[in-house]
Amino acid sequence: PQPANPTLSANVAPPASTSAQPAPQASNALSAADTRQPRPQKIKVRDLQHIQSFASEDMSAFSEIKSRSRSHSRGPEDDGPQYEISEMKVEHIIEMVAGLLTKITTTNDQQHEHLHRQPAHLEQASHLTPQTSSVLAFHGKNVPSITILSYLTRINKYCPTSYEVFLSLLVYFDRMTERVNAGPMQGLRDVNQQMYDHNRNASRASSSSDSQGTDPMEGVTATTPQGTQTATPPASGSMEKGDQQGVPGTPHSRPHQMESPSIPQAPASTEAYNLSHFFVVDSFNIHRLVIAGVTCASKFFSDIFYTNSRYAKVGGLPLQELNHLELQFLLLNDFRLSIPVEEIEAYGTMLVEFYAREVVAQ
Repeated sequence: PQPANPTLSANVAPPASTSAQPAPQASNALSAADTRQPRPQKIKVRDLQHIQSFASEDMSAFSEIKSRSRSHSRGPEDDGPQYEISEMKVEHIIEMVAGLLTKITTTNDQQHEHLHRQPAHLEQASHLTPQTSSVLAFHGKNVPSITILSYLTRINKYCPTSYEVFLSLLVYFDRMTERVNAGPMQGLRDVNQQMYDHNRNASRASSSSDSQGTDPMEGVTATTPQGTQTATPPASGSMEKGDQQGVPGTPHSRPHQMESPSIPQAPASTEAYNLSHFFVVDSFNIHRLVIAGVTCASKFFSDIFYTNSRYAKVGGLPLQELNHLELQFLLLNDFRLSIPVEEIEAYGTMLVEFYAREVVAQ
């Protein structure tokens, strides 16, 4: 008899064994898991007109609260659509980024005018921490006349790069807000705790003196308006981090200055009252933040980038100043420029939702 065809023999499946039975069960379990947790719909956005079309059809999909939380993390309960913007023109993404940054700076300018009237100067602030000095390095004396959109367009014209560079600016600004403001916010919490402890002790002392028949006016100075004032924490910024309990970035009122010498104040608590220690994206620093961020991100994301002298000329800054700002930008980001793919995609979705809301609102 002729031997069996080796090709056919190789294709014959071996007999099933008992040890191979769990495999179908595992496959069924995975299928069941996929059924219980459907993957969110992914929509590839073509251009701005595409966003306008589906924004006008269903505005309920662009909730501001949902968008804000999605920019930081995407939980299994978030079944909203994801928007893929990698196929959009860079110019269209720049327009969306500029729109968001313009709204942020305009809002902060209106809420924090007192920060602009009395800017801290580096030459007069030798006592400032290195982190605060890095923040103040971006604060200009005047607001540049060029708009954010024109500035980003100019950068892309003379130093073209990928869309990730411009989208990453939003990520970096969020990280800087969270990292820089964590220290001052903790200082404000410490001040509030000190005030609470002091007032509680003063109240107990007053009650004790009353029960002993002493002069009821003793200890009144501890409950004067100066002694009962508390520091007001900053309000949430437009690029808010959800895990910061609504705290990052934009202080909305100047805390009252303490006058009672009986209240102990540590140096850290005193520093917390200086609102210049907070990182706030406004019209006085946005242009320097943008050109420094593009300089850093281009070198990280792209194989093709330009010299700092070119970035400085395009950005309208002296080369020495841009070199300094580049270093301060890296320091404020703790030299961590890497962004996970999931995070950059989440920010892309957030950006599309923001633009959709703005278009419909107009």
